Parts: sequence; structure tokens; C-alpha cells
Amino acid sequence: MYSVTSWGLAIAAGSKKKDAAWEFVKWATSKDTTIKTQSVGSVPSARSSVWESPEGAAKFSADWIAAAKASAAGKSYDRPLVVQVGKARDIIGSAIVAAIEGKNVEAAARDANQQFQALLSSEPK
Repeated sequence: MYSVTSWGLAIAAGSKKKDAAWEFVKWATSKDTTIKTQSVGSVPSARSSVWESPEGAAKFSADWIAAAKASAAGKSYDRPLVVQVGKARDIIGSAIVAAIEGKNVEAAARDANQQFQALLSSEPK
């Protein structure tokens, strides 16, 4: 459980303005900037300190915050690693397609969850 927001910022090796780019990265990922975006309910931060602050937590439910913290704690990734990425995306996408088509989303999500858990269990350890 996590947002799909990417916090993987980079500076191109061939950049002619690396210093300016680095200043932007520092600004964009700073506590002050990320607390502003997270406090209005957009772009969840990758910073633990923002999640711990009342402003950072205000627009997210306690359950969501707990799940986000648990899924990111001590890991360099925020979702299960799978070899069969295409199959995983198809399984997860089936619930999204059901919603778009006006089908029973709860049933589709339950089915997708069962299929995804089976896929995770079949993955090499």
C-alpha cells in the first residue's frame, strides 16, 4: 500500500547547470516544501519527519499513515518486488477495469487480491 508518487529525482550527467539542479532537488525534497504539499493532501512525502508532524498527517487517515509507514520502513522500495511484472500489473489492473466498466469493484478487488497473493507466493525467494 503506497502512493505511486516517485521520489527518485536525478541530475543528468550532461547537465550544464548541475549546481542549480542540485539546489532544486534540495528545495523540492526539503521538509518545508514536502510538508506544504502533503498538508493539502497531495504528493505524500518520503520524509518520516513530515509524517510525524500534525500538518503532514492532517489530510490522511490514521490507517493510511500506519500502512504507509509500515510499507516503507527499512525498505528501499514501497511495493512487493516481483519477477512477473506484466502479470502483476494485469491482475491489479483487472480491479481498475472493473471500476471503469461499472462492475462490482469489491468483488473484483477481492479476486485480484487472491490472484496477486498467489503470484507473490509463486515468485522466487
